Amino acid sequence: PSASRPSRVMTVDATSFQRLVDDVPAGSTLYFPATANYYWFSTTRIQINKAITIRCENWNAELRWNVTTLSDPGGDDRAVLNIRHDTNGSTLSGIRIEGCKFNFGGARTPCTNAEGRRGLNITRANDVVLQNNWFERGVGEMVGLNNFGTPTSERYWVLHNVFTNFCTSGQALNTNATRT
Repeated sequence: PSASRPSRVMTVDATSFQRLVDDVPAGSTLYFPATANYYWFSTTRIQINKAITIRCENWNAELRWNVTTLSDPGGDDRAVLNIRHDTNGSTLSGIRIEGCKFNFGGARTPCTNAEGRRGLNITRANDVVLQNNWFERGVGEMVGLNNFGTPTSERYWVLHNVFTNFCTSGQALNTNATRT
């Protein structure tokens, strides 16, 4: 993938993708065009530690993981997509995720909920917008907002998203932000 347009492949080289995320400047947009396949991240945990926009052309740009066999790594990064400031006490400002379909690989039943099997976790961030996304097949929290660290995050906008087919003992959306 590239910062402007990822390649239209089914399997994403997670190491290369993480390097791309690390190399783009804050404020960049990672764009995923629609594809007949999906973007497969397997069980790789992706860490984003800067203000960034993830934009998909539409729900045919599916980002897919399999969280069902993951163990708990401890710490702040218990999801497969973790967005947070690296420093406790500091915050990122300006995270946007728009128009994507996230499939975390679980099922409603049987439920394999366990800590460390989260989907998207955003913490230590202000001014976060989740808009027009589809979240499905989570087995822990599908989306966690401000679960770890200080300061308490503020100003999350969760607009026109779909949360479906998630583990009955998990949560679709866990908001711990002061203003959502």
